[in-house]
Amino acid sequence: MTLLLPKSAPIVASLPAEKNAAHNSTMRLNVAQIKAAERYLIKLNPNFSARFGAGRVVAGLVLFVTFVAIIGVFAGFGRLVSYIMIALNLPLLIIRILTLFDFNRATKVFKRDKYNERLDDLPIYSLLIAVYNEKDVIGNLVDALSQLIWAENKLDIIFLCEEDDVKTYDEIQKHNSRLKFRTIILPKGEIKTKPRALQAGFEYVRGKYVAVYDAEDRPHPEQLLEAYDAFLNGDEKLAVVQAPLVPWNYRENFISALFAVDYATWYRVVIPFYARFFKVFPLGGTSNHFKVEILKLVGGWDPANLTEDADLGMRFALFGYMAGNIYLPTEEEAPPRLSVWLRQRTRWIQGHLQTLDVAGRNFKTGIKKQSRFEYLSIIFALASGPFYGALRLPMLLLLLLNPYNQGLIWVFPMLEAMIAIKAVIRDGRYILLLQNFLLPFYWLIQTIALYRAIFRVFTKPLIWEKTMHGKSARLQRLPFKCFR
Repeated sequence: MTLLLPKSAPIVASLPAEKNAAHNSTMRLNVAQIKAAERYLIKLNPNFSARFGAGRVVAGLVLFVTFVAIIGVFAGFGRLVSYIMIALNLPLLIIRILTLFDFNRATKVFKRDKYNERLDDLPIYSLLIAVYNEKDVIGNLVDALSQLIWAENKLDIIFLCEEDDVKTYDEIQKHNSRLKFRTIILPKGEIKTKPRALQAGFEYVRGKYVAVYDAEDRPHPEQLLEAYDAFLNGDEKLAVVQAPLVPWNYRENFISALFAVDYATWYRVVIPFYARFFKVFPLGGTSNHFKVEILKLVGGWDPANLTEDADLGMRFALFGYMAGNIYLPTEEEAPPRLSVWLRQRTRWIQGHLQTLDVAGRNFKTGIKKQSRFEYLSIIFALASGPFYGALRLPMLLLLLLNPYNQGLIWVFPMLEAMIAIKAVIRDGRYILLLQNFLLPFYWLIQTIALYRAIFRVFTKPLIWEKTMHGKSARLQRLPFKCFR
């Protein structure tokens, strides 16, 4: 059967759409199939879905806390406000201090020698890659995927394309002689998000394990082997392992450099700490590797959640499963422009607000289970972003109005700066230490992203703001180089 996409050549589709479709084939889901994917989690448990106005209660609470704190500052109760801010952020403060003084690097050197002669005996490993308007970076992605060390006949790569994205689809098909893959075309549905695409494609994975990559990713060639080794030698409740993300373009400008410091803090310091002490954490949006069986048990991805990664980390904790980290990184592209960064960070914060709301709906269930400690820890991790971000504005006002009489309020920026230094040292790109002088600016724009996210929670709750990559993300002039 042939299917025609607008302004595109005919596509040969394999019907019926089964898991055993041939490599380099294209399947097109029908409207009923995409609706089933969009509503699967709701049928499993409506409380797991962010579809029904999730995030608004938490967003309203964040606004209320900010408003009260600012009123208190201007009314002359600055010191009282500072004590209240410390009290509200006490769990975060304790975790930050423990993170700072956790000197266990917890790094492991992965040895692939034991798998050199056993590649053909390894299980099938699936890769899901949702792409949209990514024509510029497909070539680099195919280069990276071609270098992954796994038996070729055991690697199940699935590209997930929207039916109106003809250019990206055509670009993918140009590489079908270099890489074995399948392509799934997704018709227009109620929403258009990355987790919606992943949930639709999840039905067709063949592997025992599945990894998620983004179009701009460059995973380490041995990353699949390290993830498999972690599952093989880990606890039976280990559901997912997260690889660190490392921006390759950190020298491009000050935004990409600050983003690299941010990622180093998260993937070199925070996640290893959470993985060792709490066994769960909010996942990153890419380079996470799952056991397929467990992922199905918890319902897969929520198509309505804008940070499907954090949501899955929370749901694993709710179900009593564990998350771990691996060490071979994935290189990816940091936002090269402030406007690109702002849209991406807005979406992340908006998704965290949604996830906190969903966690609240399931709070009674979560604290009744044996995994309640892990469940509470991941709620604290999720809440630290928006609530601490909400207090940055009154905190800044306090420090500007009376910097010498605010007591312990200085502890917050000092801790953040010290953890950033620790993260950069662990990361090994010491030139990024210079960016610590720009951290106050970074905190300020994060606050702007927070209030933009709150606005969108009420006005555009299910709209996915696309992060541009490649040429389309860059200015058409020579970019300023922050490092020479």
